[in-house]
Amino acid sequence: MIMEKPTKFVEEPSQSLHCPVCAGVFINPVISIQCGHTFCRRCIESDAENRQGKCPIDEMPCESDKLVANRAIHGQVEELQIHCCHGLTRADSEEDFMLDVDGCPEVVSLVHRDKHEDSCEFAIIPCPNGSNYCGKLRRKDLDEHLNNCTNVTCPYRDSGCEFRGQQAEVDEHKPKCGFRGVRLANAAQNAEVRHLRDVCEQLVHALRSLTDKVSTLEERMSSAQSRLEHQNQVIGDLQQQNSKLTRQVNELSKRNAQILAVQTNSPMVSVQSHRGHSRSASVGIPMTRQSDTEAGSPPLASSQFMGHITSAVPSPAVTRHESWTMPFTFKCIGTFRGHGNGIFSLIAKGQRLYSGSRDATIRVWDMDALRRGCIHTLKGHTNTIHSLVIGSGCLFSAAADLSIRSWKLESLEQENLVENAHYNIISALAVAGPHLFSASLAEIKIWRVSTLEHLHTITGLNHWVRALAVGDKKERVYSGSHNTIHVWSTSGEFSPCGRLDTSYGSVYSLAVTKQYLIAGTYNQNLHVYDINTYQHIKALTGHISTVTSLAVSPSGRYLFSSSIDTTVQLWNLENMLPIQSLKRHEDAVNSVFVHQDYLLTGSDDHEIKIFRYFKM
Repeated sequence: MIMEKPTKFVEEPSQSLHCPVCAGVFINPVISIQCGHTFCRRCIESDAENRQGKCPIDEMPCESDKLVANRAIHGQVEELQIHCCHGLTRADSEEDFMLDVDGCPEVVSLVHRDKHEDSCEFAIIPCPNGSNYCGKLRRKDLDEHLNNCTNVTCPYRDSGCEFRGQQAEVDEHKPKCGFRGVRLANAAQNAEVRHLRDVCEQLVHALRSLTDKVSTLEERMSSAQSRLEHQNQVIGDLQQQNSKLTRQVNELSKRNAQILAVQTNSPMVSVQSHRGHSRSASVGIPMTRQSDTEAGSPPLASSQFMGHITSAVPSPAVTRHESWTMPFTFKCIGTFRGHGNGIFSLIAKGQRLYSGSRDATIRVWDMDALRRGCIHTLKGHTNTIHSLVIGSGCLFSAAADLSIRSWKLESLEQENLVENAHYNIISALAVAGPHLFSASLAEIKIWRVSTLEHLHTITGLNHWVRALAVGDKKERVYSGSHNTIHVWSTSGEFSPCGRLDTSYGSVYSLAVTKQYLIAGTYNQNLHVYDINTYQHIKALTGHISTVTSLAVSPSGRYLFSSSIDTTVQLWNLENMLPIQSLKRHEDAVNSVFVHQDYLLTGSDDHEIKIFRYFKM
């Protein structure tokens, strides 16, 4: 395995990348979809009999057939920087290594170590003329050694000749070797044995390669089976909800029929209004006044009133922004293609959609004419664009090149630029009034929106700050890091206003409504908290990998969540139940954004999917 070679990391890996069983850096990490913990596959499967299906950390259920590959952790481990093993030597401890001043100076990522180390010029190799005679030497010194090696054997060695010397000496000896033509049959047999041995080694190598491919396919099949089981469970829950709703509809139909029967059999009475006009109403039936309806439209009959009570007397929360009414569905109506790599951030304004990508560009799309595709490309960044926000007539972008840029929405021209805005990758942005907040490793910085002038720095936070969200009244900014959500004032000295400690791992996404604070976490779940008391209300389960992005509908009634598991989930925040699972991407979904009746999703498969609301 990759870690069985001598390994020395350039920087000590985060504790979040260490297996809780062996305490080493993860090798082939898998995550349990039951308890949510991650282990080395070898560690958790080798102890399966003793564990009896329980997690070694909290003794929650953790069965072997409920383990799936943790691609997020696997990717982070692969990107760790190490010293070439041919540049290391043993330290005093048998388990520790130190740098060899005479060895290879290269630093490589774990995922590329084999490619480099297999051809490294500093690799220790045996002399092909026999390590028992010449010992071992570095590959870069082999050619010079062979020119002077005194242990070159006679080509008739298999026939019994024991002559050794430099290549020139062997060439001089060969024509007069006494073993020429002797025991040729035995020599031919020895050559055949060597040929068969070479063939055998090639077959062993091919077998190992096939074994690795079978293992990969088995992991993918296990993951697919876990998803299928989860979907079957969701379907079962929906069938139960459907049966319950059907019973309620039947009861309402019976009640409605009874009311109609009463109306038919009851005498009509005349009611005098204060204006002197008379109107009729049946006894026991709620009356609908002309003033309660649109001008010129007839008042609702009793059956209409009962069947449309939600839309006839809407609450302010229902009509605030979107007019979605249950049951409804979102269907994919198109795809934007054009980026050359994965898409990390989406935001829309008016009828323009803006997308930031790993290809270091921002593309602009026309929502009114989907077939037009990309109408403009903003260039300037030199690395992955992680976040986009809009405020004060500008588009703000932050990237792994450590810069923050602002672009005029009208002209799409760059207005301001801050290089080296942070010491590490900028992971999130948020606009609150005149201030722009940017997040990175263990810190948040605040900038003036109009000029990108630096105003304040908040330090000492828990590891990476991967998520920022602005409160409903723009008086608070929420930041998510490892096991912690902080609350900050958006004015004055940007002082802390609250802190929420969790045990669910790193917070990768945040969303805020008038009622709730919602966090998407590394442990695959969404956690809902009361916005005022920070009391934990509910854990929404459904994803099988890290929750990368959240988007709330304008009214705050519905929530969309995306995940590395390639899906987008739609939730009803009024009853905390799932509504729909959208599966149109072929790789991790990194960003979701709600715009009017559209849902926009960006993925590592280089595509943006456009979903639209449809009433069922």
